[in-house]
Amino acid sequence: MKKLLILAVAVIVASSCSVLTHQRYVSTMFLDFQPYTEAGFFISPNPYTGEFSPIGEISITVQPALMPKTKVIRGSGEYTDGLYAQKSNANVVQEDIPASELVEMAVREAKARGANGISNFKCIVVTGADPIEPRHYEISGFAIKTLDR
Repeated sequence: MKKLLILAVAVIVASSCSVLTHQRYVSTMFLDFQPYTEAGFFISPNPYTGEFSPIGEISITVQPALMPKTKVIRGSGEYTDGLYAQKSNANVVQEDIPASELVEMAVREAKARGANGISNFKCIVVTGADPIEPRHYEISGFAIKTLDR
């Protein structure tokens, strides 16, 4: 009986000291430069080592739009619920902007300035307290006119 009481107390103590866990969140962004390099436009996260004429620094900040949330997650299932989805600002989510669109913005801006390349290209996701939803994207690079291509 004494062993049973000790075991019961040990089980209660062990279960009361549970560890909080979080689900794993993995975010992947692939910036595909191939469509642009195949068309003769230079784009690289590294400096350009060949002959070039500088055009200017590109800096773009993209704030995703807020969209109405149409899916409500309850328990383990997911379903559409119009009643809860349009209740308040808490029921909005940021739009999903594909990485290809972010690269296209930078290339379009560089081409509009007469550049045929972007060196030192960076595209970063800036998050707030919630890493799952980005606050905004920052795209930057050095627009150049390559002379040896």
